[in-house]
Amino acid sequence: MSNLTEKILDGVDFNYIKQKRRENFSFLHENLKDKNLLNIDFDDDCVPMIYPLRTKEMEIRQKLIAEKIYCASYWPNVLTWCDNTKNAFRLTKEIIALPIDQRYSIEHMKKILEYV
Repeated sequence: MSNLTEKILDGVDFNYIKQKRRENFSFLHENLKDKNLLNIDFDDDCVPMIYPLRTKEMEIRQKLIAEKIYCASYWPNVLTWCDNTKNAFRLTKEIIALPIDQRYSIEHMKKILEYV
């Protein structure tokens, strides 16, 4: 690792990042678990990257985008590699990656909930 990389990483508060991600994830999960088609087992060792909301309501993603709430899209190649009868295709279309990282507060999570 370069000296510059080491200095940058030394300045990152990983405990804060872990705490904020878990807090935001837990908040969304408490409010969306009954709506989410995924059964999520969230344990104490988990530090999530996003909150995966699986839904058949395709307009949710567009509402979030219209409100400038970025939801990453994963596995776009799956949509060209297989047809819509495959589970991989459905998962790619139906899972919305809701942002939960440390830049966001509970107030941001509440705004996300408004559009979900």
